[in-house]
Amino acid sequence: MMTKSNASLSEEDKHQLEILIDDSVSTITKENKFKIQSGYKNYFLPPFEEMMSFLNIKCDLSALYKHAEVSGISLPQISHGSLHQLHHQGVGKGVYKKLINTLISLPSFPTQSLIKDKDQWIDRSDSANSNALSWFGGIYQYNFFKTDKNLDQHELAFYQYLMTFIEQRCQQDIAYLEQRNNKIEDLMLPKVNPCFSNHTQIDNVHLVVLEEVLSEAFDINLLDEKKKIAIIEASLTCEYDFLFNCIACYEVGYMVTNNLLNIDSDNKKAVSTIYLMMDHYTQLKNDETCFHSFWKVIQLTLKDNGIDLSNRKLASFIQINQHTDSFNSLNDAQYNVLKKWFKQQDLPSNDKLRSFVDSFAESIGFGWTNHFLLMAKIALGFDTLLNQKSEQVKNSFGSDIDVTAIWKRVLGRYSEYYLYYFHQHFSGK
Repeated sequence: MMTKSNASLSEEDKHQLEILIDDSVSTITKENKFKIQSGYKNYFLPPFEEMMSFLNIKCDLSALYKHAEVSGISLPQISHGSLHQLHHQGVGKGVYKKLINTLISLPSFPTQSLIKDKDQWIDRSDSANSNALSWFGGIYQYNFFKTDKNLDQHELAFYQYLMTFIEQRCQQDIAYLEQRNNKIEDLMLPKVNPCFSNHTQIDNVHLVVLEEVLSEAFDINLLDEKKKIAIIEASLTCEYDFLFNCIACYEVGYMVTNNLLNIDSDNKKAVSTIYLMMDHYTQLKNDETCFHSFWKVIQLTLKDNGIDLSNRKLASFIQINQHTDSFNSLNDAQYNVLKKWFKQQDLPSNDKLRSFVDSFAESIGFGWTNHFLLMAKIALGFDTLLNQKSEQVKNSFGSDIDVTAIWKRVLGRYSEYYLYYFHQHFSGK
């Protein structure tokens, strides 16, 4: 998947590009404004923005412009109001032209593929209404980054397994949606996406439960507790399948790139941070948040290597804007902040988390700070999801369900995903 910047196009390609833009502009009217559509609800291939939200990353155009301003990148002026309208009521031809000209000027934009129509999956994704369209953008950009000698290619290699997985799942989703759309009148089609049984590690028991639920009309209030629990667990298992695959692929990619995998270690199990964090966090007697469990694993790992890291020492890496009269007063303030983070009472902003992680990583001589930050974001993401799901379950099923117990059973299956890619790596050699 090679890309070219607009500047490197031939005169003929530039002419074809202008025709494409003019054709798209001609479809915009007062009644039919251009609008950036949100993704579709789809557990098998969730919307791109949903996954970014899990990592507390905003990916709308307003966030893109804000990031560009901070980074000193010059972009055509589009008002904040218009940027907001792009995701809501839509915009007219003028704003659309500014937007499209901005995109095609980016070196990583797949202009050549757009002109030559070399990638059939783009058109197929659009026709099938698949979330793959936005994911393909990330795949194109990643492949472009791999050609940039100014970027850290070693760190980019951490994501190779992940990109391969996402591309495969996009293609699987498109193929399924095309088949389903062609059989729209077939009442015998399964309610649960068959891709789950064909392309995932999900237990068939969960799929049967969901098929029963979707095939029958029932009153939730009339279900017994056992049935409610089965429905919730089956739903969460399918909903987080994509997320578990993504995290596992990334972790194995990180381990492979840094030569940390060993088929003979620990009964053929690889030691990885998220793997260990999930194992620790999902113990029923553990009442820590996932973020707290993440740092507990870090502390235990360092202890095995002769480094003692107390919570107070860990807290000393938090930057706070508070005037104190002594070191002890400062550390008390930092420690109180850390305790709130652990209890998810006052979560760190992205900038504060980055500063905290960078300072800590530097103190132990760990060079891959982006990797460390991503792991911390994953832990925080799971804590946020638990709060959201607990509220949803309470509203839909009542307050008598132990959501945390179900949650930990579902997250406890992460090890199966990790080991699947771990063994796949060695079997592919």
